Amino acid sequence: MGRYAKSSRVVIALMMISAISAQALADDDAGSGGDAGDSSSNATPLGAYNGTYYGNLSSGDEDWYSINMPNGTGIAASLSFSNSAGIDFDLYLYDSSNYSIDYSWFSDPVENVTSNGSSVGGTTVTLWVDAFTGSGSYTLEIWIFQENQGPPQNDAGTGSDSGDSPTTATIICSSNQTLTGWISDAWDGQDWYNISIPAATGISVSMSFPNGTSSNTQLALIDSTGNYYVNYPNSPDSSSPYEVNSSAANVAGDSVFIRVYTTADEGNYSLAITLFSTSGQPGSSQDDAGSGEDAGDTLGTALSVNMSGNTTTFQGWVDENWDENDYFAIDVPMNWTSWASVSWNNSSADLDLYMYSSSGSSLDYSASSFDNPEEVSGNSSSIGGTTIYYRVLVYSGSDVDYNLTIGVANLSDSPAYNQNDANS
Repeated sequence: MGRYAKSSRVVIALMMISAISAQALADDDAGSGGDAGDSSSNATPLGAYNGTYYGNLSSGDEDWYSINMPNGTGIAASLSFSNSAGIDFDLYLYDSSNYSIDYSWFSDPVENVTSNGSSVGGTTVTLWVDAFTGSGSYTLEIWIFQENQGPPQNDAGTGSDSGDSPTTATIICSSNQTLTGWISDAWDGQDWYNISIPAATGISVSMSFPNGTSSNTQLALIDSTGNYYVNYPNSPDSSSPYEVNSSAANVAGDSVFIRVYTTADEGNYSLAITLFSTSGQPGSSQDDAGSGEDAGDTLGTALSVNMSGNTTTFQGWVDENWDENDYFAIDVPMNWTSWASVSWNNSSADLDLYMYSSSGSSLDYSASSFDNPEEVSGNSSSIGGTTIYYRVLVYSGSDVDYNLTIGVANLSDSPAYNQNDANS
């Protein structure tokens, strides 16, 4: 047989081996016949029983699985993979509201998560297998177990446990009241309550928790979106006596969440809830940017500003005790940029100015204790065609009137938008 015939056989053999390898690495995640879902919304469903599953991931890929949990059950999962060739896979566990229950990043080559401490029975949980680096196969083991829910609960007189997330929060009446509940780092890590706030009204909450320890347990007021603290940094409060209030934050006519949370304590608590009139209080009658009201205190409640020209100046009011933050939102046209400056007349006050992207990441800030005005700019960022946010923060000072100037500029004719480096 000539060398060319031998060479041909070698080539054919290599091609066959390559084809077999390609088949071995083809996606059949958890026996689904294809790739597992790439997000929580299209997660591949698995049965609510103990099982071992196999899958493949390439760098930057992710596999999502969902499990409908029977009542009174919990879940544990283990992810194993080869820790060679730079492979680093991670495992996450989320509840039905896509809030993180547990995660495992650094235990390579075995990552473990569990629902212990969170009530997941009767809900849908999701597991996220993420390829942080590298490509390869993995083994996912799942255990479903009966969960001891601790003693029978009667949170807020409901005869059961209060909800563990904003979407399952226990709704309570809009009145002054005292309610009791039970919380445990092992079985029930958080209790959520939802209360509607009448017009011209604020809310104050104090908690008695004899078993609470500093930094391990906290009481928080959270806005109606479930994402932002009300009157931060007053909320959350992680030391006894646990006390939070809305102060001059504009929660009237809206709802807020009260969250009790612990990572290392267990026992009975008592919540004293007081609704108070905001009429006549400092900042109770504001007209930020001519809106007739207070600008929002978070990104989620930012006051939308309609630019009347390329430059707009308007007035606002802040106070370190009653209204620490004012947030404003503007829509920046495509290929445009924006800048802003804030000035004030109270020489004893100190205001700072921040600029955020549509995702809430910082674009620029000016927080000098000497500058007046403070100035920020988005010139070095691609913000055209997006919504950006400006935040006026009073670092110190009471009853401070300020002027905020916001500008926008068209960059279409600037050299930066008309380049031809290396004829590219």
